[in-house]
Amino acid sequence: MYLTKNNLLGMASAALFTVLGAGCSGTSATTAELSPEDAARQQRLDEQGYRCDRVRVTGSNIPNRRCTTAQQREREREEARAYVDKMNQQNMND
Repeated sequence: MYLTKNNLLGMASAALFTVLGAGCSGTSATTAELSPEDAARQQRLDEQGYRCDRVRVTGSNIPNRRCTTAQQREREREEARAYVDKMNQQNMND
């Protein structure tokens, strides 16, 4: 087999994907692997409805992690509804 530019590129690409694949296949911690203190903390957070979401900020394509409780999310929903109702009311009066 002769080594040509295309063959070398193909072999380099295969090696790169192999290395990247191996790096991404790491294991993550599950609740079964948590210490008793961490498991108790996680249980308290779950009871509060704690949840983390990845949100994209306007003007940026990089998502940020945003963690909230169920109570915070409900308050934000109510504030958003009140804002929309206020804007609709103002538009009807104009």
